[in-house]
Amino acid sequence: CEVPNDENHFNYYPTIKKNGSLDIISKPLFDKNNNFYGGFLTTNMVINSSFSKNSSQCEFTVLGDILVPHNVELVFQKGCTLKFRENKFIFVNGVLKSLGTIDKPVNLIGFNNESWSGVKVHYEKAEFNPKFTIIQNVNQEIALYYYNPYGNVIENVHIKNCRNGVKIRSSGIWKIINSLVENITDYSFYLVSESYVIGELEIINSSFLLSYELYYFSNYKKISITNSSFTAINRVSSFSPYFISYIVIKNSKFNYIATFNSQY
Repeated sequence: CEVPNDENHFNYYPTIKKNGSLDIISKPLFDKNNNFYGGFLTTNMVINSSFSKNSSQCEFTVLGDILVPHNVELVFQKGCTLKFRENKFIFVNGVLKSLGTIDKPVNLIGFNNESWSGVKVHYEKAEFNPKFTIIQNVNQEIALYYYNPYGNVIENVHIKNCRNGVKIRSSGIWKIINSLVENITDYSFYLVSESYVIGELEIINSSFLLSYELYYFSNYKKISITNSSFTAINRVSSFSPYFISYIVIKNSKFNYIATFNSQY
């Protein structure tokens, strides 16, 4: 990519093709048309307007999958917009930071409303704690998918116009704060612990609205829901009574009644 000192940096990026074979190609990370080629990142990177053709804007078209390996950190600075081509995704084994602000959020969207494949956090030490981030146009898969044993904080995130909202498969301690998931055609929220009676979940000032289904609060030791709303077109399904030992719901509402086993 062209950087402020006018050096061009090239690297080798392995990409997995649809047939499962490995394609290793050499390409720049960015070009002068504000295309971001993605690939397997080998060093820490901060994406901001310095990579852009117009230094006052931070807007890029993502042409390839972005793979963040263990021990590598990728940062999206405030105000950045990444427009993903069809079926492209971010796969995180390391650390991904999305540092939006209330007036300059980070936007992760589909290019011309194309359907991209969302953010996948899939390693025991992987981290993605987004702040003031908008995710939309994930029309076939899950907008934000966590599959790691440790918890993360999802704060001031807006997910909309996607097939599925947030899926968490983890036994960690999780917080969802001041976030909104809406206009979802399948489930807006799916939670299941990979280990029985371990995980903890706290939802504060958040809403999961206009989805087909709010699906599963299962296997978690402790669940706390405060000042939050859940609206499903079909149903809220389900609070698993066998493993939840502590649940508190304050100032929150569901448009479908969740049922509990009488012993809890």
